[in-house]
Amino acid sequence: FSTWFESYLETNRPEDAQACRRIREEVDRLVAKGDIEWLGIAGGAFQSATELAEYSSTTKTKLPLALDADGAVFRAFGVRKLPMIALLDANGRLVRLLGPDDRDLADAVRALQAK
Repeated sequence: FSTWFESYLETNRPEDAQACRRIREEVDRLVAKGDIEWLGIAGGAFQSATELAEYSSTTKTKLPLALDADGAVFRAFGVRKLPMIALLDANGRLVRLLGPDDRDLADAVRALQAK
């Protein structure tokens, strides 16, 4: 999220800030492996591509990011709380949604790859 938003989360919703950081770091590790394609869809706090680029630069995320300014993608996948990860199969079908409390992202990705 933009610099001010991360500060807001740290101060007002530390559990959400911690979940965002944990998931971002785990996704970055998985992205670095290069064996599957990843795309981060950002919305909510981001109002422009400039804010999204600032976030990407500040966090040094390896995840390619796209902006969902109007929330259409989030609604299509039923995203209600952030962070959320939608795992899609090779045909673009939703296999699983992982939320901020899920801690088995790497296992879920391995299961998806085994199919």
